[in-house]
Amino acid sequence: MIKFSIPIPWMQLKDQRRPYFKWLSNNRVFLRHTSFDADSLVLLGYLQGMHPDAARLDDLTRELKERMQLPENIDFQATPRNLSALDSQVTKTKFGFKAIAIETDSKMAGAFKGGFFRP
Repeated sequence: MIKFSIPIPWMQLKDQRRPYFKWLSNNRVFLRHTSFDADSLVLLGYLQGMHPDAARLDDLTRELKERMQLPENIDFQATPRNLSALDSQVTKTKFGFKAIAIETDSKMAGAFKGGFFRP
């Protein structure tokens, strides 16, 4: 199973006239739409200096969990995302960049953030 996120709406992705959907159906790749409540997902931070498209996310997730000494019941996901940051307080301009976002459920956010600040 492969998980990926895209900015294209589901209706456009499943349009049978689009080349992407034709390629998927010709290669017998099937999609399932998985959604979640947006308020339950918390962006904890992002990893800078790693190319999001070249990173091995499974290895990255395992190593980060080991280094932070997180308990087994604390879970998170590392996903490549397009993020934006405020460039100027005066003009309110933002610049976009691609990074690996570290996200978790809102119930686990406190325990995960505690892992960053261990002595």
